[in-house]
Amino acid sequence: MTEVLENTLGHIAVMEDDDIHYLVITKILGKTYQLQRSWSANACLELSQKELPALFILKSEAPGLSGIELCKLLKAQLETKDIPVIFITAHSDENFLSQCWQAGASDVIRRPANPVDLAARVKVQLMQIQKIRTLTSNLMIDPQTGVFSKQYLLEEMKAKLRESRRGKTALGLLMVDIDYFSVYNQVYGDLQGDRCLAQVAEAISSSLFRGGDSVARVGGEEFICIVPGADENGMAVIAARIQQAISGLKLQFKEAETGLVSVSIGGYCEPVVTNTQLTHWIEAVQGALHKAKITGKNCYAISTAKDISE
Repeated sequence: MTEVLENTLGHIAVMEDDDIHYLVITKILGKTYQLQRSWSANACLELSQKELPALFILKSEAPGLSGIELCKLLKAQLETKDIPVIFITAHSDENFLSQCWQAGASDVIRRPANPVDLAARVKVQLMQIQKIRTLTSNLMIDPQTGVFSKQYLLEEMKAKLRESRRGKTALGLLMVDIDYFSVYNQVYGDLQGDRCLAQVAEAISSSLFRGGDSVARVGGEEFICIVPGADENGMAVIAARIQQAISGLKLQFKEAETGLVSVSIGGYCEPVVTNTQLTHWIEAVQGALHKAKITGKNCYAISTAKDISE
């Protein structure tokens, strides 16, 4: 568990203003986990904004903002709402304990903390985090192609839209569709169709050079690339690069006009993001893909917000 925590989960944030009480916690957990101490709720909040912990251990009452109020703040923030909180308190009053649970506590431990009990409860919370992260990670990857999944795309799009709007920067989407893929499956079989999908996915992924770019499979033979900071010309360059990469695979498809597997690509970008609705972006890039399809397939079409408003 120590190795898992250090490598993937992070440290434990401990809010405790009493040196003796913190020393007790250190003796119980310090040899197993990395602890980060704060003396107040405000300090704990500030530190968590710089580096997210795996777990919070909070004193229920502290000078200034209480641990309960801090817990409410943590649960109200997107970045910290899913991080478990353990309260350590000397209170035994049921009404007070109820306030801890209502604030969003994952566990409440009576002081003085029993060493075995505290260590076991911390381990339970961290193991639960690890299970959730493993499950989430699996859901974020499309098992058939190895690229990101539709679930990842939706979450990543929300984040990129917020970032682009806040930073007043450009954002683009590219939707890639394998031409006549249903025919390809009928002619060559599902097994070869799966190989084709995986090879196309790899070609798309290898065409995205920048660290912030990503590709996800959104269903069947369709993929969407998120391209932060790209304008209309940049989108066209990336779309052409993707088509060249797939053409370079030389996947035989005798029923196609070119004799090879090809793709059609629709792109949509906004130089400054104003609309952060996912439906707006998905419909816009689908519209661009439709233009590429009706043009004759094996080509790309790039649209901007100006094209949609006209």
